[in-house]
Amino acid sequence: MKRVVLAVIAAALGLTVAAPAWAVTVLMLGPTQFVGLTPPAAVMAAQMPQELSGSLCGSGNTCQVVAYPATNGLFSGLGSPSYAASVAQGVANLQAAIAAQPAGTQVVVFGYSQGAAVAAAMPKSSR
Repeated sequence: MKRVVLAVIAAALGLTVAAPAWAVTVLMLGPTQFVGLTPPAAVMAAQMPQELSGSLCGSGNTCQVVAYPATNGLFSGLGSPSYAASVAQGVANLQAAIAAQPAGTQVVVFGYSQGAAVAAAMPKSSR
């Protein structure tokens, strides 16, 4: 709490403040893609930094989109992976994204819709 107060006071005085030591990497997973709609990774990259009043991707946090099929079989287009296959691929991609972070990096996983299902499907040993 002290760090937050100090950052607010420094900002109010117009002082330059380095990124907080407690900044995190936010790994974002988007919703199911349906035929004719913008792919989820593009939606996440464009919209999520502004969601939650910018608090998710602000304050020194780094936001990264974790790409995965985000499909639901035929609803997402002919030949698209099933929902289960999409979630499984999302879990694998999320595990790889977490493993790629430098040692000591604090990670927050933010999933929306099918992306939340991916986050929930992560094995407890990976959390």
